[in-house]
Amino acid sequence: LDLADSNNNGLAHPIAVLIPVVEQFENKTIGVSRADIWALAAMIGGKACGLAAAVVTAVYPGFVIYSGNLGAEAFLIPLAALALLLAYLLIRRPTWLKAAGLGIACGLMALDRSEMVLAGVLLVIPAFFVLKKVGVGRRVLMGALSLGMMGIVLVPWSLFTLTAFARPALLSTQNGLTMAWGNCQVTYEGTNLGYWSNSCLYYYEAILGKRAEGPDGAMAYFHNDESLVNNFYQTQALKYMANHVGSLPKVMGARVGLSFYLVRPGFYTRLLGYVEKWPQWMSNLETPAYYLLVGFALVGGVAMRLKRQVMSPLIGVFFISVITIAIEYASPRFRVEADVVIAVLAGVGAGWLWEICVPWVKGQIGTHRREAEGLDAPESPTRPTPSSAMVS
Repeated sequence: LDLADSNNNGLAHPIAVLIPVVEQFENKTIGVSRADIWALAAMIGGKACGLAAAVVTAVYPGFVIYSGNLGAEAFLIPLAALALLLAYLLIRRPTWLKAAGLGIACGLMALDRSEMVLAGVLLVIPAFFVLKKVGVGRRVLMGALSLGMMGIVLVPWSLFTLTAFARPALLSTQNGLTMAWGNCQVTYEGTNLGYWSNSCLYYYEAILGKRAEGPDGAMAYFHNDESLVNNFYQTQALKYMANHVGSLPKVMGARVGLSFYLVRPGFYTRLLGYVEKWPQWMSNLETPAYYLLVGFALVGGVAMRLKRQVMSPLIGVFFISVITIAIEYASPRFRVEADVVIAVLAGVGAGWLWEICVPWVKGQIGTHRREAEGLDAPESPTRPTPSSAMVS
C-alpha cells in the first residue's frame, strides 16, 4: 500500500504500524493451528489420537505452507479446529458458555472467509440436534444463543460493507470475482475443466467494451467501486451458469475431484509452485502426504462409527468446503477446512490402530519369549512316582 495515497483516508499511520506485524508473520513460521487440532483429536479418540494429530499437523505440507503468511487460510485452520473443538465440548457437556463460544468461533470464521457463514447451518444447528439429556426447549434456546452470538460478531463489519459502497455488500466484495474466474468456456472444457482462468475475466470485460489485465478494466468502468464490480461479475457468472446448466454437474464434479485429488492427482503438483507460490519440494510432497492422510482418516471414520461417536460436526465442516469448491472453482486453498477434518480423523485413525496393534504386538512378543524360554530351559529331573504297592 502506498501510505501517501489519498485513498487511504487517514489510514497511513495504522498501516505503518501494521507493517512490522506483517513482516513478523511472513518471516517466521508460527504454528497457530497445531494446538487445537491436537486437543480435538485427543478429546475424540484419546491421548494416542491427539499425539498422532499433533504429528500430522506439524509435518503436513498443506498446513505448514500457511503457517508463515497472513492469508485467510492461516487463520481459518485454527478457527475451524476451535469451532469443532467447542462443538464437541458442547455435545459432551452442554453449557450456555460453550454454546456462546461456538457461535463466536463460527462468526470469526465467516469474517475470515465469507462462505464460512454456512457454519451456522452445517455446524451450529446440527450440534444442538445431537445433544443428550437436554430438553427440546433448552436446545432451542442454546441454539438461538449460539446463532445470536455469531450474528453479533458479524454485525459490525456487515453494517460497514452494507453502507460503504454504491450497492450493499454482505461481508465481502470478492464473491463475484471468484465466481467469474471459474465460469466461462475455458473452465467448462479441456485441460482447465473445473479450474479457473483469467480468460474468464477478459470474456466478461468484453461485455463492457473494456479489456485489461485482471479486473482493472471493470474497476475503471465502475469508477473503482468494488460493490459494482462484484455485482457485475456475480451477475454475469450466474447468467453463464444458468445458460450452461447442463454442463454444471460435470464442471462441479471436476472442481471437487481436482480439489480432493480424486481425478488428475498430479494436476496441482506443478501449479502449486507456479500459481500458489509454494516451494517446489513442498509441492512434490503435498500430494503423497495428502493421500497418506486420507488413508488414516478413512480408518478414523470407521473407528468413530464403530464406537458410535458423533460425526455430524466433522461432516458439516467438510461439506462447507465441498459446497464452496463446487460453486467457485477447484483449489487446495478452498479445502483447508476439510483438511482440518481429515487431519483430526487421521489422528483418530492412527491412534486407534496404535491402540489395537501395540497390545497385539506385545502379546506376540510375550508368546514367542515364553515359547523360547520353554524350549531353551533344561529339563528338570523328575522323581519316580511311587507305585501303589509301595505306598500301601
